Amino acid sequence: MESCISVLRSGDPGVLTREVASAQEKNYGDLAARIVKTSAGVKPGDVVVVAGGKHNLAVMEEMAIQAMKAGGLVTMMIDSDRLERALFTEVPENYLEQPPTYFAEWLKHMNVFIGLAGVEDPRLFSVMCPRTGWPKRTRRARSSPTT
Repeated sequence: MESCISVLRSGDPGVLTREVASAQEKNYGDLAARIVKTSAGVKPGDVVVVAGGKHNLAVMEEMAIQAMKAGGLVTMMIDSDRLERALFTEVPENYLEQPPTYFAEWLKHMNVFIGLAGVEDPRLFSVMCPRTGWPKRTRRARSSPTT
């Protein structure tokens, strides 16, 4: 199984670098160092966000450590299958329709975004969503950036 890591660097509009990492790769430090230095080009003072699911926590930690060692100011964002399931099944519709305007403003202060898969089992969504398409309550999810 392969995991895809997306790296976005501000100032490079439209540039998305994808590194494919083998799930068998044990040395996350070397992988993280390559991504942070080569793909993301983290520099001292860069605001770096590392996002992903709890199943990717070891890789996320290494990315954060390498970014800090390069002088980055790091924040980690964690997701989980349980959280995403609750979003679709427990959160009232009127709350889902609130625009996430805070997030767009927050993104303006970010220099580097390193995103790993947030959900471990993507089949989660096929079970919750009918064949005809996404239910209305995902409108917020579609309008906000993905991690």
